[in-house]
Amino acid sequence: MESDIYGKEDLNDLLKIKPDIEKRHYKLWLQSASVLSHVLNHAVFGRSEFSLQETLQSSSKYAVTENHRLALELLEKLHVVIITGEPGVGKTTLADHLCLHYVAQEFSFVKITNEVREAESIFENDSKQVFYFDDFLGRNYLDALKGHEGNQITQFIRRVSSNKNKRFILTSRSTILNQGKLLIDCFEHNNLQRNEFELKIKSLSELDKAHILYNHIWHSGLEEDYINQLYVDKRCKLIITHKNFNPRLIGYITDANRIESYGTTEYWSYINQSLDNPSLMWENPFIAQQDDFGRAIIFLVVLNGKEIAEKKSTGAYHSFTALPSN
Repeated sequence: MESDIYGKEDLNDLLKIKPDIEKRHYKLWLQSASVLSHVLNHAVFGRSEFSLQETLQSSSKYAVTENHRLALELLEKLHVVIITGEPGVGKTTLADHLCLHYVAQEFSFVKITNEVREAESIFENDSKQVFYFDDFLGRNYLDALKGHEGNQITQFIRRVSSNKNKRFILTSRSTILNQGKLLIDCFEHNNLQRNEFELKIKSLSELDKAHILYNHIWHSGLEEDYINQLYVDKRCKLIITHKNFNPRLIGYITDANRIESYGTTEYWSYINQSLDNPSLMWENPFIAQQDDFGRAIIFLVVLNGKEIAEKKSTGAYHSFTALPSN
């Protein structure tokens, strides 16, 4: 029976034999003092260090899903991954934790803020470096076209791809990247599609969704009385299977500061309203991240009530913009 009892050394020996287990559960060793010290001392710029600290603070809420494993697999193979998807699907969160994974493995971390030349200036061939460019096109793909930024990005991607000591993680909304491909020739010519990893809500299994919800419930500072409301009549299951399930929305409904004005008996009603009509959560992206014409397209598509062919939506858009008030 004594052989069935495993101590710390036994567990460490087993992990050496089966490193895939350690990779799957990297959050178990991420919190060790030595790893934390290494992580916080391997940021190249002050803003990179701050970014790492924020990711560490939020890591308790992060669920390592199949998407994480697949993106990491692609990154290991090609050294470069472009994480795409619609707003709220978890692009930045996934990218943040992929970066954290590599920093914990003694990669230096460089967060690019404006242009890829920031990374070029500190590129060291023999050093292990992970570069991160969040929303690398943003709304400024036309500026990228004019300033040849697209060509610089593809050159840097080729440079990283050929260096075993480097990783490059980028994020972009799918619509923006697709527009960028149309406008920036080098994106298409360099076959960036092979580096793309598209995040989709439908790719999350119910177990993945359960992990996301569970981590947010227990690490968002919710009082126990509020948490208990989620277990009445298996309400957690209703959240997980809801058609509007979205990681950003889960963060929204489990935010302890946001629900201060709601009593515990009102909490489930608040969750239901947020799931059925998440307008408040999408208000800022709709207003701040779209111009008048972008909002017009959204209205036309939504008012159609079902899938709409590109030709039909184009005709409706031109008819709308031809109206005198526009």
